[in-house]
Amino acid sequence: MISTRISPAQWLGRVISGVLMWELGLASVVYAESGQGTLEVSAGLSAALQLSCSKPLTFGVWFLTPDSRDGGTTEIEISPGVPGGSPVTNKRSGSGSSGFPGPGQGECTVSGSLADDDTELSVTFGTASIDLQPEAVLFQGLPSSDGGLSVKNFTIRPAASGSTFPALNSNPKLTNGEATFAVGGHLVIPGNLTSDQFGGYTGTVTLTVTDNL
Repeated sequence: MISTRISPAQWLGRVISGVLMWELGLASVVYAESGQGTLEVSAGLSAALQLSCSKPLTFGVWFLTPDSRDGGTTEIEISPGVPGGSPVTNKRSGSGSSGFPGPGQGECTVSGSLADDDTELSVTFGTASIDLQPEAVLFQGLPSSDGGLSVKNFTIRPAASGSTFPALNSNPKLTNGEATFAVGGHLVIPGNLTSDQFGGYTGTVTLTVTDNL
């Protein structure tokens, strides 16, 4: 058996080396720090702003002659009054006379707003004009037609506030989350009509109401 003698100097070197390695091992340990707190999370539900139109905008029935007419294109304007009132109907150009049933303004109601009373609503139309589509109008006894009528220049008039009569196209104001307004426009009838164009017409226009909350 061969024994290896370690000198005191070698023994001391090994002890120092071991101590250094142990300290280096301690130095490599990283202690993570952590903290805690709270974050508030909330949610809510509310009914969306609702728009319903109880009365359609109707231009009534107009009696015209076919082919070319004196004055060319006929344009009928319905200037809305306040909701529940009567519109002003004006034949702006062309010929023709109105029959029964006569013209009537459209009327719409906004509800469900969380804005304060007297907050003004903005009302916009999805398009500046629409082409009416042929459709039989049963209560007027009119068959469907070949088309050719359009409506443009939509206007509104809100409900009166106190003794003040609101101006045309002024903004409706909220009361208890609601507001009403009437709708008018211009019906355009072409100057040259064929017998196939006589009959019923209908169409829709999209309205957007914003309370700017």
